[in-house]
Amino acid sequence: MPIKSSLYSIYIAALFYITSALEILTDNWAHHAGYGYGLGVRTHISKAGSGSLSPLGEFGWSGAAGCFAIIDTESQLTVMYAQHLVNNQEPYVHPRLKNIVYSCLS
Repeated sequence: MPIKSSLYSIYIAALFYITSALEILTDNWAHHAGYGYGLGVRTHISKAGSGSLSPLGEFGWSGAAGCFAIIDTESQLTVMYAQHLVNNQEPYVHPRLKNIVYSCLS
């Protein structure tokens, strides 16, 4: 039973629950285009908007100092990229890093 509830928790976290307030905030983050927010996590909702090779429903988090997490249940993939650097070039690094990872899966 714990396994079922854990998988359900992951599913619920990744659902898209964006509000208009979050929409305004994320409009300034070009590297999050094509993503919305579930229960606290970035969720991939538009391949056309993001230019990402990851499947819809991939979710994760981007930290303020450059940390980056991807969880993709469809591909059975988890990626954790860690750095702690202010002015970390996140808009440049994260989309490229993600597409490099996914291109290696093909």
